[in-house]
Amino acid sequence: MEERVVVEEVATVPRRGGRRGRFTAEQLAEIFVDLCRANVTAGQVMKKWGLHASELARIRRRGQAILEAGFGERARRGASSDEDPERDALQEEKRQLETALAQQTIELQLLKKKTGSDWSVPSAGKRSGRK
Repeated sequence: MEERVVVEEVATVPRRGGRRGRFTAEQLAEIFVDLCRANVTAGQVMKKWGLHASELARIRRRGQAILEAGFGERARRGASSDEDPERDALQEEKRQLETALAQQTIELQLLKKKTGSDWSVPSAGKRSGRK
């Protein structure tokens, strides 16, 4: 008769002798997610994963840098036309308004030259002939 050994899963991750690169990318991501949870302290994460404070700080910095780089890339790329048609419509309206404003500015300058007036609004401190 053959005996079978049942291995129980432990809640903590066993240490692997302090070798460099002892965690996989998935494990590092899980550690970072654990750090981001509001109801988990850094001490609990260090105990669960068998980490020192300096290792935990390094993982936190690396995770934040990766997230910032990812969000920054998305912002630099911008949304494509398929993703945000409202944005495209607003940009088109902005271009039309800028064109209309430029045209009105030119017309105003021409009218000022033609009439010889500066059409300025009198300041609040000066009253024109009123008592």
